[in-house]
Amino acid sequence: MWLFIGWSIILFYICMVVFAMIGLTIILFLMSVFAIDTQALFALLSGKISTAINRKLYRNFRKMNIDITPEQWTVLYYLWSKDGVTQQELCNTTFKDKPSMTRLIDNLEKQGLVTRSSDARDRRINIIRLTEKGSGLEEVTQALVVRGFVGAVSGGAGCCRYDVE
Repeated sequence: MWLFIGWSIILFYICMVVFAMIGLTIILFLMSVFAIDTQALFALLSGKISTAINRKLYRNFRKMNIDITPEQWTVLYYLWSKDGVTQQELCNTTFKDKPSMTRLIDNLEKQGLVTRSSDARDRRINIIRLTEKGSGLEEVTQALVVRGFVGAVSGGAGCCRYDVE
């Protein structure tokens, strides 16, 4: 069930991004008619949406005393569906570079949410597995993420104002 909810969240987010892009296209067209700097506005709006979602998720986690970031959640989310993957697979699926993923996994390891071990056949390859504590976060964070996405894209996180909550 949580996998379905997770995919629903992702689909909802993609739809909202598509609708936002359509709206941005209209805005960009109007801006070109009135000779406004479209590149600056596009950068501002796309950054504001991403920032609003991340801040809303971060706040929802903090309210429930869950000490993870939205970036760490994306790693955990993938591990909940497929535990025991290589660090490189996590890089590929989350679109993070190797140093960023190393930092994320280091922090998740310090919190006791994942373990990292060398592959038996090739010690250069790291295998990342959830701990019991990491597995235990799945249910509670799924509900928080749903609320965070809905709140952020509906304007609840101030994504369309300058005072992002």
